[in-house]
Amino acid sequence: MGHGFDRHLFAMRRLAAARGRHGAAVELFDDRAYAAINHNRLSTSTLGSDTFDLFAFAPVVADGNGISYNISNRRCWMVASDWRGGPAGGDFLENVVASVSDLRDVLDA
Repeated sequence: MGHGFDRHLFAMRRLAAARGRHGAAVELFDDRAYAAINHNRLSTSTLGSDTFDLFAFAPVVADGNGISYNISNRRCWMVASDWRGGPAGGDFLENVVASVSDLRDVLDA
């Protein structure tokens, strides 16, 4: 339930850089913990609509995956993406397909 805290921190970092600010509050952005929470290997986006048939969401890091999904009144679908030669293939996609199959079995029961 982070409620988009990353967006607020991103804005603060950009404002501090634009204003040439330094100091204790800005040191947060140089901390390795901050770098770790900003390395999102799984980045997702949804668009709940019957209007769009397809859209994709790209990964935000080179060793990550992007997943776009849409849950509408008629259907549910997703698109997985990665950087060329990245991790979206193989085990990752097999596990996504298996998970979706498990969910369908639950909903059908």
